[in-house]
Amino acid sequence: MPTAASIRSYLHERPWPLLLVWSCIALLPVGRTAEIPVAAMAVYAGPFWYKGQIQPLAGRYRSFTLAFFLFWIPMILSVPDAVEPSEALRVTALYLRFFFAGLFIVWAIDSPEKRDLLLKFITYLLLFWVADAIFQFFVGFNSFGYPLLHQLSGVFGRQLKLGITLAILSPFIISWSIERWPKWASLLIFTSIVFVIIAAGTRSSWVMFGVVLLAYAVSYLRAHREKATVLIFVALCTVAATAAISYKYFDMVSRRVDQTLLLFSGDMEKLDTALSYRLPIWNGAWEMIKNHPVNGVGTRNYRDAYLAHVEQDDYYVEIDVVPSHPHQYLLEIASETGLIGISGLVLFYLLLIRQWKAASPLKRKQSFPVAVSMLALWFPINTHLAFYSSAAGQTVWWLAALYFALMSIATQEDGKTTPIIEPGNSTDNRERGAPRDI
Repeated sequence: MPTAASIRSYLHERPWPLLLVWSCIALLPVGRTAEIPVAAMAVYAGPFWYKGQIQPLAGRYRSFTLAFFLFWIPMILSVPDAVEPSEALRVTALYLRFFFAGLFIVWAIDSPEKRDLLLKFITYLLLFWVADAIFQFFVGFNSFGYPLLHQLSGVFGRQLKLGITLAILSPFIISWSIERWPKWASLLIFTSIVFVIIAAGTRSSWVMFGVVLLAYAVSYLRAHREKATVLIFVALCTVAATAAISYKYFDMVSRRVDQTLLLFSGDMEKLDTALSYRLPIWNGAWEMIKNHPVNGVGTRNYRDAYLAHVEQDDYYVEIDVVPSHPHQYLLEIASETGLIGISGLVLFYLLLIRQWKAASPLKRKQSFPVAVSMLALWFPINTHLAFYSSAAGQTVWWLAALYFALMSIATQEDGKTTPIIEPGNSTDNRERGAPRDI
């Protein structure tokens, strides 16, 4: 396990690669500026590739390369039959930046020390986001002056992506608090995260965070059957109490919950209302899949193909608005890149599972928060951001690259049988700065 001295030594010798990787997340609230570190990493990867320090087809880079091209090749194959070939080609060409940036991440995060340091940086960043959002709730504006509108937005301002982003990245802060901090601090942080995600009012983030909680509950249950019941009960009570308070005192939460309950009304119009009028969007995607089953309508061409695949009485035709994407990544991949894209997605899933099964217990432990983040992001029974967009693509490939990087780190303890989560039972360890096991 890395020591404070080894971390200080690393920061003194070469801090910039890790800071570049971290800044991809730190700049997410600042619009398109998050593209700057992605572009920088993509550019830096070139010379390292030329010098042989990065070998995309060999060693620890091979799995990430394979994962990326399982998506990128279907994107290329969608171009010839795309509704707007120039747009599909432009998006496909620019998408390569995530490949080179991902290679840089695999190169940069190559030791347990760097993994722990990145986890620490992400944790403190998320802590600031959570504290800033709570400040916004009580005061009416956040530390940057963004006002409280109809839901918590915190550092994201008018983007309203706080709940989704925090839900996806919450395993980082949960794992770090379990590893390093007392139980009371972990419980306080957990309660704060639950409140911010619920008050952010995004139902997709509620589903994602539910997946995160389920993953940790199952993991803890497998490691500590005798203690898991109490811990899971406390967590459920915390979530229920926080949700009830948010429902009572935060109008956005109560409206979203009431809207969601219409799913069980048995009426199609109310069902569509509960789904925020996504049924027409999904129907349009399904028509595209039926008419272009092999290679789709073209990457990011859903908007251009929509009107040709819906009836004149379609809801969005009547209000003169054209949806930009299906709001569901399975439908988006299938409609824009066809069965070829879905085949790549299935192979991607199999690659992730194969990596997990082949990994030692220690590598699973190192990768656990990233794996849970990816599970939440890729959970199919949910609504999603545009998969091929810049914002979603950046998060998807940042996590994927980090996952494959951690899975490929060589350690002396790979053969030890360390459970994924273990209780912290040594005060002396915390006093020496060593983490509790997770």
